Amino acid sequence: MTRHRVVVIGAGIIGASIAYHLLQRGVVVIVIDGDQPGTAATGSSFAWINATLDNPKSYYGLRLQSMLEYRRWEIELEAMPPAHWDGSLF
Repeated sequence: MTRHRVVVIGAGIIGASIAYHLLQRGVVVIVIDGDQPGTAATGSSFAWINATLDNPKSYYGLRLQSMLEYRRWEIELEAMPPAHWDGSLF
């Protein structure tokens, strides 16, 4: 049986997620980044995970699912820094 091999370019939140999910499926993964993980777009983002009802229903559902997924990751990935679920005011 031949194992698939994939190179992921970028070690931000998206690249790390892709690599993680591929590894879970038995793929050999190499992650390449020009800097430290999470320092480019991910490190410069506001990193606000939210779901607001003023978005279209499908977009709200996608964002809500991402919040649930992040909470699942906090449990599954013990080394992951915890999120601060503080809420917001607008």
